[in-house]
Amino acid sequence: MRVRSIATLAILMCSACGAGAEKPPMDLPVYPGGTSTMEINMTSEDILPMLKAMMPLAGGKLGAVAEMVSPEEISDILKDLRRIEFAQVDIDKPGVTDSQIADFYARKLPAGRWSRVYFRSENPSGTVALYAQPNTEAVYGFQVTGVRAEGKTIKRVQVAKVEGRIDFARVISLVGKLFVQMAMPNPAPGN
Repeated sequence: MRVRSIATLAILMCSACGAGAEKPPMDLPVYPGGTSTMEINMTSEDILPMLKAMMPLAGGKLGAVAEMVSPEEISDILKDLRRIEFAQVDIDKPGVTDSQIADFYARKLPAGRWSRVYFRSENPSGTVALYAQPNTEAVYGFQVTGVRAEGKTIKRVQVAKVEGRIDFARVISLVGKLFVQMAMPNPAPGN
C-alpha cells in the first residue's frame, strides 16, 4: 500500500506541476474499445521540480530510504531526461487475449527506429515488452495483465515512453547504496 500512496502523491504533484501548461500530445496508443484510466505527460520542465517537491512529502512513507537520497542525486540522474509519457488502459472486451493486446502495442510503436530489447509472456502474470532507440535515447514499453475490477476480470495495459537519457550507472550505484544501508542492522537505543 505504501507504493500506491506514493504513486498517488506523485500523480497529484505531476498534475500541479503541469497545470495550465501546454504539453505536446502523447503518442501512446489506446487499445480500440479500451478506456484510459490514468495518464502522465511530463516534460523536462516538470520532472525535476516535481521530484524535488515530492521528496520531502514522501519522507514519512519511505522512512530512512528518503534520508539517504538527496534531491541533488536524483537531479543528476535525471538531468538529461526530456519527457515521460505514461498511460494506463483498461480493456473490458470479452475474449481479448494478452497476445492480441501485446501485438497491437508492438505494432503501434511511437515514431522512430526501435529495437525490442526485452520480451516476456507468462500466464498468469501477463506480457511485458521493452523497446529502445539507438544509444538509448528513448525507451518504450508496455505490460499487459489481468486485474479484478468491479467484480470481473479485465485486461489492464500500462504503457510508457521515456525520452532522453537516464544515468543508469548512477541509478545502480544509488540502489546498491540503499541496499547496503537497509541491510545494516539498526543500533540498539543508547548504544
